[in-house]
Amino acid sequence: MKCLKPAEMMELLYGETDPATLQKGREHLAQCSKCRNAYWQLKDTRDWLGKNDNREQPVIFILPPPAVKKPAVGLKIAAAAILAILIGAGGFYAARFQKQTETLLAHQQQMEQKLENASFRIQETNRNQYMMVLALKDYLDKNYQTRKVSYEKFR
Repeated sequence: MKCLKPAEMMELLYGETDPATLQKGREHLAQCSKCRNAYWQLKDTRDWLGKNDNREQPVIFILPPPAVKKPAVGLKIAAAAILAILIGAGGFYAARFQKQTETLLAHQQQMEQKLENASFRIQETNRNQYMMVLALKDYLDKNYQTRKVSYEKFR
């Protein structure tokens, strides 16, 4: 079983939870020495405070928020200078990367144009080869009978 959380330990100490949860907590305390020691320390502290506190009303301590030191003027100026340098460097690198991006886009457009031209030339070559094959077929079909007769003579 997992050890008890601080909130569960306080509920067990003051009996502020349902009986089933109280029983589970007591069973855990019987098995876990770490939780049992923490429980008895809390109980002893509660009993000691109750014994030594004769007041009827609880004492509420309101602590002021911790004082925040204001940074020195020199530190503010140094921080502003560092920020200005970083912004300037960021702008410089942004402009540099923008130029590189424009150069790459122009190169990409050139490559796409070259690919388009090459594709057109390949299609034109394929079309010319196809036309040559058709012309050769027509030639062979027209001269088939003549060649057949001359072939039979030499056979």
